[in-house]
Amino acid sequence: VSLIRNSFDDIKMIWNMTLLNGRFAISNKFKSYFMNTIIHEDTNNKLIIIHKTIYKIFRFSNYRTIDFIIAGAMKGGTTSAVINFNKHPEIYMNKNEVHYFDHFKNYQRGIDWYNSQFDYSDTKKMIGDKAPDVMFIYSSLPLLQRLNPFVKILLFLRNPIERSYSHWKMLKNEYNYTFSYEFNVNDELNHRMDENCFFHNSFWYHTIKRGFYYRHIMEILKFFPRENIYITISENVKDNIDEEYQKIFTFLEVSELHTNFTLDYVSKTSDHLHKNSKIYKTLKTLFTDDVRKLEKFLGYKTNWW
Repeated sequence: VSLIRNSFDDIKMIWNMTLLNGRFAISNKFKSYFMNTIIHEDTNNKLIIIHKTIYKIFRFSNYRTIDFIIAGAMKGGTTSAVINFNKHPEIYMNKNEVHYFDHFKNYQRGIDWYNSQFDYSDTKKMIGDKAPDVMFIYSSLPLLQRLNPFVKILLFLRNPIERSYSHWKMLKNEYNYTFSYEFNVNDELNHRMDENCFFHNSFWYHTIKRGFYYRHIMEILKFFPRENIYITISENVKDNIDEEYQKIFTFLEVSELHTNFTLDYVSKTSDHLHKNSKIYKTLKTLFTDDVRKLEKFLGYKTNWW
């Protein structure tokens, strides 16, 4: 692609839009900004060819919105992530879920209302939102893309069976949900697997469908490039929290921070679904194909089973 612009903001946007390993030509007056990525210089036409070999996103001070979003998964450790990320001096996250992309009444309030939910102080390099329904409610994705097509997406993926059971426990303990987990699973498997996903019905009834992570990631990739997505396994974060957070900080282009990171789980009980139970085995069979595709996509094992 050959693009000659006078505005450096235009050039930065073209860089953002170019996929990793992509190339574009620009005026050599911007040479000093791209010294490590120039592969050819045409002095006669005053052009340089840029090869995007490093992952970096330019931000625009005259228009700031969220730079990253924790898009899932619900009950995957996203609450802990918000608490710990806010310990970083270069990051700001609203501690509450704004629900801009999955609640139509909030989306109707507009971008100015949404942006007012965040602190854009000069010291805050990265502004983030937690919206764990975004990866599951596909109608949220074009709305997110419209807001910021270069947004960085974080996914915390937990064993889908444990995630489902934790979801049900939350409903039972905090919202007086009276049905058993077995009833919940059978109802979803028999009546809701083809049901449309909206916030309210998904919150109450879709504890299983949320766990098909590979399927959800393929939907995200229809709107955002792979290099804009960082995926971590929730169990790895739990076991090696500092190491895993440093990887995320690198992805977010902020400095390292070694501090007292905490794991904050809302669940009031520590019980788990027994792996030898009939329902666990049923769900394992259901999820195995998606997990194997996910592992192939990631290039490593999840060690969920």
